[in-house]
Amino acid sequence: DKNGNLIYLYANHKDEQYSYIEAATSKGYNVLLMDGQLDVAMVSMLEQKLEKSRFTRVDSDVIDNLIVKEDKHQEVLAADKQEAIAVAFKSQLPKMEKVEFNVITQALGENAVPVMITRSEYMRRMKEMATIQAGMSFYGEMPDMFNLILNSDHRLVKKVLEEEENTCQAEVTPIQIEMDSVNKQRNELTDKQKGKKDEEISTT
Repeated sequence: DKNGNLIYLYANHKDEQYSYIEAATSKGYNVLLMDGQLDVAMVSMLEQKLEKSRFTRVDSDVIDNLIVKEDKHQEVLAADKQEAIAVAFKSQLPKMEKVEFNVITQALGENAVPVMITRSEYMRRMKEMATIQAGMSFYGEMPDMFNLILNSDHRLVKKVLEEEENTCQAEVTPIQIEMDSVNKQRNELTDKQKGKKDEEISTT
């Protein structure tokens, strides 16, 4: 990567992780298949022995974040739009016991998939180690946490956001106008009170 670390990409199920493997190979990377029962422990051991090296499963993040080649200033959605589309997708997610989804948006390119589900390498590895190593049961009891990544460049995600904005505009616009008016009055009042002592400020 850009810091000189050697990143080993790996998968433990070539069929279930096919789309992630495909994304990596399309960038010119090779992916190790590590589907043995003891491979989780072996990965940790190798990381301790190999300097400036890290093993990362292909489904733990989008490929550009797994092996960062350079700092990129990607065009991102405005914060209010990110929140709006995250709420829309969260409302459609199934309720599952001990499973949590964090919905985030990233600009992945219009030809990339519209939606990806990833899982933190650290948390996944800790939960896997909890099944084979004594004293790590705490991690096994924690909920499974996933990232639902929305590709803000994809036409389908853009369409969902556009339809949501059009649907909500009639209700949101009057509220926004009222909020803008209140904020304007507050700012004017703040400007008038600048430089005055507490006893000089009128409370009526």
